[in-house]
Amino acid sequence: MSAIQHDPKLSEEGKHLRTRKLWWEYTVKFRQVLTPEQQRLAMQELTNSGIHLPSETPAAPPKSDLHVSADQDRKLSQLQDDLQAKINAIQKNSKLSDDEKRQQIRQVCNENQAQLRQILTSEQKQQLKMH
Repeated sequence: MSAIQHDPKLSEEGKHLRTRKLWWEYTVKFRQVLTPEQQRLAMQELTNSGIHLPSETPAAPPKSDLHVSADQDRKLSQLQDDLQAKINAIQKNSKLSDDEKRQQIRQVCNENQAQLRQILTSEQKQQLKMH
């Protein structure tokens, strides 16, 4: 990611989009190869290091891949910000067990997916293979 941030050929927006895409791809692969227990331990280590990844698979790939309109971009950014805030609140809730946290995060992500479907066009949903 350092190479992306220091690439003089990329605009700030280009750097941001490439970084988000890289994190999204990393997060998906991260969850595919680790057992749930390994994921939990890795997430705990990352959090202790000050790095925060979503606790569930990201809701969508970067917006640049979907060719979104300005209105969709605004709505998707707000949706992503809301999702991250909800996940962070759940993760910080010390009254919940790990299983309860996972269940609540799964529910929040499912709600996010429903909202995402309302924002995207049929073609964009097809790109995501979202039915």
